[in-house]
Amino acid sequence: MRFSDPITDLKGIGEKNAALFKKLNIETIRDLIYYLPRDYCMMPGIKTIREAKNDPGQMCAVEAVVFKAPVLKRFGSKTMISFDIKDAFSDMLSVNYFNMPYIKSTVKTGIRYVFFGRLSQKNGRFFLNQPKLYKREDYDKLTDKLIPVYAKTKGITDQAIFKYCSTALKQLDKDIKEKGAYYDFLPEGLRKENDLPQLLDALKTLHDPDSSGAIARARDRISYDELLLFLLTVNAGDKSRVRTDLKIYPSQMAQKLIGGLDYRLTGSQEKALSDIRDDMASGFLANRLLQGDVGCGKTIVAMLSICDVVSAGYQAAMMAPTEVLAQQHFRQLCEIKDKFDLDISPSLLTGSTGAKEKREILKGLEDGSINVIIGTHALIEEPVRFKSLALAVTDEQHRFGVRQREALQNKNSAGVHTVVMSATPIPRSLAIVLYGQLDITKMPDMPGGRLPIKNCLVDTTWRPSAYKFISQQLSEGRQTYVICPMAEPGVMEELENVVDYAASLNEVFPDNVRIEYLHGKMSAA
Repeated sequence: MRFSDPITDLKGIGEKNAALFKKLNIETIRDLIYYLPRDYCMMPGIKTIREAKNDPGQMCAVEAVVFKAPVLKRFGSKTMISFDIKDAFSDMLSVNYFNMPYIKSTVKTGIRYVFFGRLSQKNGRFFLNQPKLYKREDYDKLTDKLIPVYAKTKGITDQAIFKYCSTALKQLDKDIKEKGAYYDFLPEGLRKENDLPQLLDALKTLHDPDSSGAIARARDRISYDELLLFLLTVNAGDKSRVRTDLKIYPSQMAQKLIGGLDYRLTGSQEKALSDIRDDMASGFLANRLLQGDVGCGKTIVAMLSICDVVSAGYQAAMMAPTEVLAQQHFRQLCEIKDKFDLDISPSLLTGSTGAKEKREILKGLEDGSINVIIGTHALIEEPVRFKSLALAVTDEQHRFGVRQREALQNKNSAGVHTVVMSATPIPRSLAIVLYGQLDITKMPDMPGGRLPIKNCLVDTTWRPSAYKFISQQLSEGRQTYVICPMAEPGVMEELENVVDYAASLNEVFPDNVRIEYLHGKMSAA
């Protein structure tokens, strides 16, 4: 058996199963054995329903009889199966399955099962959602064993993936013993130097571990392989830079703006601006990523670079992923223009720009009367032509594909200096591949006086404390927003919905606190 052999070579995988596996991008033996578990679960000992109710929110296993026949409810294209179960002590529990209509014919009234899942509680009711079903003898075999959990598609179970992975690994192992086959590309000396297990041993462990320590060691091997191959790919990439006559130098306009700001640029902002200026004056096209958290001041660096470009007689474009962000950048640029009397002619182009206004903008870009354009994906459409585009700035770069960014760069046949900005923290080597051989400037400094953002995760028992904290913030003139997983009631009752939660908050807070709700099913107005 070879890594490149199709999975249909394994006994039990015919055309139907192969089609299901293809949905998971598994077509070869290599695809299969490298389809690693996303998690592991340890099956706990069986509890009574009463014992489980003493510890809501936890994964549990209860043995009980299906007491009431499953009832199927439909909500548009969605379904919910509900039924009650009763254990040996006559304690009851509700069970729900969503979008699994076949459960109605699978579960039989009066039959005893082990139900394994997370016990939830709402409004005094306890229930299990989507629990796994086992016969008692099958469950006992799994107790206290690390069970792999895979990302799946409908029609494929964890057990099926595990079964075929085990079969493939046993066959590969047999080939090593009987035919002297070798499946490990890593030189033995390098492997021993880094105390890494052999490849097939690591894969066997990840699919069928005997301890968390063994999982960690096996993951080290797979991670080492991935990083090694990744860096070899990066180093094999094209490092060439594109020469250009498009040289841009620091301008009086940008210096005027810096001098008029009511704050000093941070060290990170000064370095970022210096890096971009060095790029644009070097005789090579700039291709730089500014990476820093929200609020670190990437936008003002971009605005200063735009000033340099416009002062040299060229045009600049800034592309944002949403109209809201594009409008925000446009307003900021207009405020700067008016406040400091800068010689720039900005315009805004988005998908909602009217036909007449759009025609005027396209004409202004082509004849050069508009020297700065801010917009969304509308900037890369075919009708948009520039007289002398020299700088393309892309905000929230991770929201755009490489092709979309290149479409803006290609608006000038002589090439365009490129600056992309992202708040998404990524390792430098990964950024090189994702963003296409970009030079990277990190911006770790935050403007003075800006407080750090704090996050915490709490369970529902902390809600009174959270509401007290919110009341304090509201009394100081601040605002709060709450996100719920559902828009409206009536679909998945165990999940919070926007409409009901807004009503419950109205009961918590006094009348002078105005609470409104917003969700995607509402009209635009």
